[in-house]
Amino acid sequence: MKTKALELVSFLRLLSKKWILWIFVTLDIIGIFIDALLPDSTLPIIIYIGVVFVGFLWAGFQVYHDINEQLNKAKEKVNELSLDTYIDTEEQGEPDLSLELIEGNEYSYSLIPEKSTWAMWQKTVGKDVNKNKDGEVPDLPNSRIALHLRIVNIGNTSLDILSIEAIFGYGSEQHIFEFSSSTARDSEGEDLNFPIFLKPRHILICDLSTGITPYTGLNRAQIAARIGDNKLDIITQPVEINVEARNPKGGSMPFQLETNVKVRSLKDIYLDYWGKNKLDDLLKLASSSI
Repeated sequence: MKTKALELVSFLRLLSKKWILWIFVTLDIIGIFIDALLPDSTLPIIIYIGVVFVGFLWAGFQVYHDINEQLNKAKEKVNELSLDTYIDTEEQGEPDLSLELIEGNEYSYSLIPEKSTWAMWQKTVGKDVNKNKDGEVPDLPNSRIALHLRIVNIGNTSLDILSIEAIFGYGSEQHIFEFSSSTARDSEGEDLNFPIFLKPRHILICDLSTGITPYTGLNRAQIAARIGDNKLDIITQPVEINVEARNPKGGSMPFQLETNVKVRSLKDIYLDYWGKNKLDDLLKLASSSI
């Protein structure tokens, strides 16, 4: 009831703003004034009521027309907004990422001569397997490969990067090294903190660092002989890079890059290491296989 009373008050307020109503009210007032001055020309009261009623109807029609016009404009605006939203969605298309190793610097190998890795290796294959006769320098230190990855948001929507990992498979002929799980790091060597917000046309560059250990099923002599084998120069190691992202709607989106890495550079690193540390017996075993 209160709402209807407020609507009536609002309607009367709109009526009062229409000049046509006041014209008819003014005509009524003039007629009443003339009747007062000239009693012989008095008009019936119904005439005055009719004049005000016509003014009321006319003004009421104008109010109705204005409200109807405003509603139509509001509907058109809503339709335009809906169309714009649809067009924006169409232009955005599907979120997408481009994964690629950096040209000319796809990956790099390095040795890990820390004592902690020596202890881990000793515990796995025996106390004296990876040490020289003086017990100071490991014969077969662990190593690592860093895949230098570039991720580009080539879509038109932002994405949250949830995880990045590299999974190394088993080469058809490579039975010398074992690859562990990877860790995603920034250019400073710090672990990445996920999720990472990636805007459209923005780039994320990171390193996927993966530990490498000599194959535990071989002894030092067998590993040295296989490292020296010329076949290692052409053998490649398959690797699968997986990136999981989250789109603006909260859905999970997997992206994948499959590639191969050569192990020739790792062979050279071990040969150079043995030469610098005068591990002549391993160099001799490797040389006999060349």
